[in-house]
Amino acid sequence: MFHSAEAPTVLPPESEEIEPSDLRLAVRPRILLIEDNPLIAEMMETALIEEGFRVVGIADTADRAVKLARLYHPDLAVTDIRLSGPRDGIQAALQILQETGARSIFATGNLDTIAVERCAQARPLGWLTKPYTATELVDAVRQAISSVEVEV
Repeated sequence: MFHSAEAPTVLPPESEEIEPSDLRLAVRPRILLIEDNPLIAEMMETALIEEGFRVVGIADTADRAVKLARLYHPDLAVTDIRLSGPRDGIQAALQILQETGARSIFATGNLDTIAVERCAQARPLGWLTKPYTATELVDAVRQAISSVEVEV
């Protein structure tokens, strides 16, 4: 028998009014991490989980990122622009946006004009300049999730 590690969400009785903000608290945003450096990926995962986000997967290639996005339908992807393999993070972000609607925060150590133009097609929700801290990551994710909620 399967047992979830998470406690079930308890909703108020039917007679009580449920505010939209109450429902947001009951559902943790699903975050996909697209990063090919295992040390950075581990730092990202730890920081986000500690802040209450749900990391649905870590992908080190564009193809793996797309597969995980199809499987888990993340609310947001934190996407490194340069990845191992033939495709980069921008290509992954574009495909994920087209297939699942999830947008990205892009992370990079070197952002040139061409990359900015390519990223713009994926409608980025933010940018992280490497090296970044766990606090900067969490703040960027919070801001991105808030902006997605406002758009909906």
